[in-house]
Amino acid sequence: MTEYVALLRGIGPGNPNMRNEKLRGVLDGLGFESTTILRTRQQLEQLVADNPFGGIEDVDSSRLQATFLKHEPNTALDLPHTPSDGDYTVVAIVDRTVCSTVDLTGSRTPDLMRWLERTFGKEITTRTWKTVHRIVKRMADDK
Repeated sequence: MTEYVALLRGIGPGNPNMRNEKLRGVLDGLGFESTTILRTRQQLEQLVADNPFGGIEDVDSSRLQATFLKHEPNTALDLPHTPSDGDYTVVAIVDRTVCSTVDLTGSRTPDLMRWLERTFGKEITTRTWKTVHRIVKRMADDK
């Protein structure tokens, strides 16, 4: 049986009001009317195994982000790509996932989010790379 994870736009694991039963209620009540992006366990495991960030580390001054796209991107970028207006870099685009780094010493994460929306549209949702690893681990533990 194929296992899926549903990634909802605007609802992340850090929001205590959107956990477990409440989140299930939102999903049921919406019937997936909000931006919901599905990935299989195998897709997420492969993304982690591909190691799209290479040797870049997630540290206090720089965060690794994975932005999941609902559709194939229609924008081609030379990678790595650092927009002229931000302290963030897209290092890879793998299987409808934009992998980027954010320099927290000079930029705020919302700057990256605005750029991602302008570039890839609003049918996206972003998670930290650490959260992606936690999702993969949780799915493996629940097997």
